[in-house]
Amino acid sequence: MIKLTRRTLLVGTSALTMAGMVSFRTMAASRIYHALLVACTEYPNLPQRNWLVGPKNDAALVHDYLLKNVPDPVRFAPENVTLLAKDVPGASGLPTHAAIKAALADLAAKVQRDDFVYLHLSGHGAQQPQMVKGDETDGLDEIFLPVDIGKWINRDAGVPNALIDNEIGAALDAIRDKGAFVWVVFD
Repeated sequence: MIKLTRRTLLVGTSALTMAGMVSFRTMAASRIYHALLVACTEYPNLPQRNWLVGPKNDAALVHDYLLKNVPDPVRFAPENVTLLAKDVPGASGLPTHAAIKAALADLAAKVQRDDFVYLHLSGHGAQQPQMVKGDETDGLDEIFLPVDIGKWINRDAGVPNALIDNEIGAALDAIRDKGAFVWVVFD
């Protein structure tokens, strides 16, 4: 019988902590890390005063960090990092409504159980009247604005080409249903 002392507790706790660290490092090293970085800076259908400066700078910094500076055992392979931005090195296309949805669908198709997905959407956001009645307690959908949004002409129809919270939620569900862990940043 082991006598329960402070020393026994300390040694036991340390052993469990070390075992957990080894387990975490093994799991972290075996999972695949994916990222989708979206930077909406210029909005051709909006007045230039509504354009943004920061998103493409943030996307370039995050892209560089994920590929070169993330500490071991985490590794984002270049083929698993998608950057949608204008005038940013490494970008694979513009952050249009269709491109963002396609990139999210691509992630859902390729992730596997225990993979890690980092989503970073930088640009304008807003609210509009809900598109699915009874869906929102406040009657408003939250929206992310891709660069190809149209002008909001009809209040009941919403912003053309906006990415609606329900669409984002469905895309995240498709990824999580595969058993992947998702971390989302809206900036």
